[in-house]
Amino acid sequence: MYKNIILTSFVFVLMQTSLATAEFLVFDQKLLSPENNANFWGYRLQIDNDRLLISNDVTVEGVGKAGSVDFYLRDTLGNWQPQQRILPPVDFSLEFGWINFGLTDLSGDNLLIGAPWADNGNSTEAGKVFLYRFDQNFNQWIQTDEFSSSNSNSAELFGNVSYTDNRIVVGASNTKYGVIGAGRVYIFEKDITTQVWSEIQQIDSPYIDNSAGFGGSVLLRDDALFVRMDRVSETQPNGVYVYQRDQAGIFQQDDILFPDDQKPGSRFGHQLIQNENTLLVSSGGEDLFPERIIPKLDGALYFYLKDGNNKWIRQQKLVSPYPETGDAFANAIARFNDVLFVDEYQKPLATEKTDKVIHQYQLDSSTQLWQYVQTITRLDPGTMTNNMNGVAFDGTTAVVSGVQSTTGQRIDAVYLMKMVPENSIDLVISQSTSVTDINLGDTFSVDYTVTNQGSDAASAITFYSTLSNLDSADINCGLVDSVLQCGINDLAANESQTFRVTYRANAFTVGNLQLIGTVITALGEANSLNNAVLSQVNVTAPPAPPPSKSGGGSLFYMAILLMFLAGTKRSLRV
Repeated sequence: MYKNIILTSFVFVLMQTSLATAEFLVFDQKLLSPENNANFWGYRLQIDNDRLLISNDVTVEGVGKAGSVDFYLRDTLGNWQPQQRILPPVDFSLEFGWINFGLTDLSGDNLLIGAPWADNGNSTEAGKVFLYRFDQNFNQWIQTDEFSSSNSNSAELFGNVSYTDNRIVVGASNTKYGVIGAGRVYIFEKDITTQVWSEIQQIDSPYIDNSAGFGGSVLLRDDALFVRMDRVSETQPNGVYVYQRDQAGIFQQDDILFPDDQKPGSRFGHQLIQNENTLLVSSGGEDLFPERIIPKLDGALYFYLKDGNNKWIRQQKLVSPYPETGDAFANAIARFNDVLFVDEYQKPLATEKTDKVIHQYQLDSSTQLWQYVQTITRLDPGTMTNNMNGVAFDGTTAVVSGVQSTTGQRIDAVYLMKMVPENSIDLVISQSTSVTDINLGDTFSVDYTVTNQGSDAASAITFYSTLSNLDSADINCGLVDSVLQCGINDLAANESQTFRVTYRANAFTVGNLQLIGTVITALGEANSLNNAVLSQVNVTAPPAPPPSKSGGGSLFYMAILLMFLAGTKRSLRV
């Protein structure tokens, strides 16, 4: 049922940092969707040391598309192994179809999973939430509780979740007040003595007449609650409402975060991360330059600090370090202590493919500002990839979801990366070929040279090619999951290796063929701007064969046959 593929390690760095960092992120393992297709596997991710959760909103199970959460454990060798697929209750998956099961929040040994599109009795798409407890004896998640709205409101979308200690917050972003779906937040608390959960509070949208999406994102941390509310007009932009728990245990509104420079298309509050006295608020769809003729969802990330009066003051607004080629910056974010990862869609190299990239930032403790470190791509060298929407980080392992695209096939993938120590390796690759035009079915050769310009020796070096149609090579090459990979010798400082790879232009390569060669070391390196080289070859159909020279002879024999038949007819008349 599960497919688990481990590849030779490679670094995910795409662009060089302007700020020194003590560690590099290096590819560790790739997991492919058990369904072997592209269908939102990895839409949300959670990682906690040796436990990994991968949500899939629309896994096909039974009759409907009920969704699932796949649970992986890291074994003693460091490899991630599938352990459990968490499905909704049986009647759920058979009865309700597309319920978006998989909005997760992980807190220690407790896992909260929301299903905002699930039916609740006679209320269609009202939503449900499930609580699980981790059984360490069997390494399984066991369902312990189920929550639903106390209102009979269809299409309430009860299911955006956040969990801490003995409290649960659930956002229902489409709770209706009359005909307006403005949203509501529900708060549940567990009695320490009886271990029974009870609903203790409801928070209605502050603007029930003209707001929407209140509760679309919720975050509960200690006694602070953050709730997103969407804009409904130009005069009322998206905002995040801050609530504080009083001595009576009731959450009271304490603050409102409305950036005064918020731009059209803003999704302010799409994702929320609070760490002690700091708060990150993503706005993945914000158009920073609305005066452009062609609109673009640039995106932004807002950083807040809590002052001495317990008020949140904006400290910084982060935008893409590469705005010309980027889009939807901060659609997903992940933070652990002073390390931050922000996703974006970019166009690396000169290809026309749009790929998910992750920007890494470091919090400067003296200035309390985030400093750009590097840009990491989940692009497989040798494959063309597309967009997904997940990133997670637990301090040692970073997880990014994507879609692996090879010829004729797209499969959801989850990429796991680990930190390695800083070094002074610097690999550079160049290529040489005199071929610019070839016919379909012909072979052509490219000479590659890999040089280590750094002062440290490089080992575990791999060459990847986006063209898998290998004819021959003078180094050890092979296909791994439809990707051409070749092993390179260890390179000392200032040492080079040159090798030749011969490709064959098969049927699907007709037209302008882009060929990207990439070289990676599992040890990581500071500068990977020079790790890829691009060349283009024009592939045309072979010329049509000349007319057959035997055409005249065929006519001659046809004439002889007709004469023979005519003679036969005369002899029959005699």
